[in-house]
Amino acid sequence: MPANRMKIALFSLFLYFPLNAYCQIIYEIDGASTSKAPYDRRYVVEDGYVVESDVLSTPHEVHEKNRVHEIDSSPYASNGAPIPAAIKAQGEKLILVDPKEHAWGAYNATGQLIRWGLATAGANWCNDTGRPCRTKEGVFRIYSSGDETCISTKFPIPEGGAPMPYCMYFNGGEALHGSNEVVYDNVSHGCVRLHVSDAKWLRYQFAEGPNATNHYRGTKVIIKSY
Repeated sequence: MPANRMKIALFSLFLYFPLNAYCQIIYEIDGASTSKAPYDRRYVVEDGYVVESDVLSTPHEVHEKNRVHEIDSSPYASNGAPIPAAIKAQGEKLILVDPKEHAWGAYNATGQLIRWGLATAGANWCNDTGRPCRTKEGVFRIYSSGDETCISTKFPIPEGGAPMPYCMYFNGGEALHGSNEVVYDNVSHGCVRLHVSDAKWLRYQFAEGPNATNHYRGTKVIIKSY
C-alpha cells in the first residue's frame, strides 16, 4: 500500500476508536501491580471507597475476595464481566443491575451483553432517613430522563440539590444516574450510581423513555436481589 494511503487508513482507524474508549479500573490497595500507559483510569479501593484515581494503561483487573474481574467501559465491551455475557433473549434491549456484583450491564434484544461497568446501589440502612435504602428489586421501565443538569429534589435532606447527571428514572424516585461517588459497595439512598461516562452513554446511546416507537414502554430495567 502506498505510504499516503497507509497514513489515511491509520488516521481513519484512530478516528473510529476515540481516546475516551478506555478501561475503568478498580484496584485493591493490596492487589497486584499494574503496567502504565495512557487513557485508562485506576481506582484504588479501600474499604469499598475510591480513595485514589489516576491515569493508567490497558487492561487491568479487579481483585476482590480472590476473584479477578476486568472492568472495561469501552463501547460494546463485555470481556471479563461479573454478570452474564448472555441472557435469555427478551425481544428488547434492557439494563440489568446486580447489587451483589456491584455491576450494571446493557443487553441487546438477543440477550448479548454489549457494555457493562461499576454500579453502586442502595444501602442497607440510611442514617439520615432512619430507614433501609435498598434499591427495590424487580422489573421496571424508564419513564423519565434528564441531562447533565439533573439534580435530586430530596437529597441531601432537607433541600436536595445533589447532582444526578444523565438521570434515568425507573421506579418512583429511584434512577440510574452519573456520579463522582461510585464505589464497590451499596451505599446510595436507593438510586443506582454509575460513572458519569457510563450514565451518559446509557442516556443517549442505549436507554429510551416511553415513545411511539417502543409503544410507550421505556427501556426495561431489571434490579436483581441483594
